[in-house]
Amino acid sequence: MPYFRMYRPALNNEKELLRRVAGGDERAFTALFDHYHQRLGMHIYRITRSEPVAEELVHDVFLKIWRNRELLSEIENFSVYLFVVSKKRGIERFEKDRRRTGQVHRPRRGCRR
Repeated sequence: MPYFRMYRPALNNEKELLRRVAGGDERAFTALFDHYHQRLGMHIYRITRSEPVAEELVHDVFLKIWRNRELLSEIENFSVYLFVVSKKRGIERFEKDRRRTGQVHRPRRGCRR
């Protein structure tokens, strides 16, 4: 069983954190990462079935968020955005690895595009 935990209490000040991240505040970004990274990891793990790959993709997703932080104000629902982007990255990686290794198993039900 992966180390990721699913439950995490709601983030009360998410809008404020996103505003601060958009302004380049690294502490706010760390708080956002700390809040979401475990749930996001589990979400991706269900698709890729690999803890190291899930962890790598979580970091990739957050790196993308940091690099495009000035666009955060355009995101209506950050949580939904985060999980949709993560799902897409997980499926892309799963399919890439499957093609490379020739394996034919599929992502678990509910993980398709």
